[in-house]
Amino acid sequence: MTTEGKKLVPIIPVRHTWEGKKGPCSRLQIPICLAWAITVHKSQGLTMQEATIDLGKKEFAAGLSFVTKSRVCALENIIFTPFSLERLQRVKTSTRLQERLAEERRLFSMIPQND
Repeated sequence: MTTEGKKLVPIIPVRHTWEGKKGPCSRLQIPICLAWAITVHKSQGLTMQEATIDLGKKEFAAGLSFVTKSRVCALENIIFTPFSLERLQRVKTSTRLQERLAEERRLFSMIPQND
């Protein structure tokens, strides 16, 4: 369902009716549940039982996607919002990753080799 080009999710109120001591009773409820959101940076150091993860359109820093999914105890407890394979493949060619790999090569070259 859309209105003015925006996607909507209908939330339909549910009425519960029962017989009370003084006659029929009813309650109208909106079936929603609480949820919390945090950034990848805020999730560092946390362990979560389950999570819904939105990786976004691009990797802002090398390793953020890994940090995000490594916070959850089991892979089957993660729900990913849809993302494209292209989005994951772009990580390999990102400037930040290339800089990080170059720095790792530079640091490893400084380690004395035992022949």
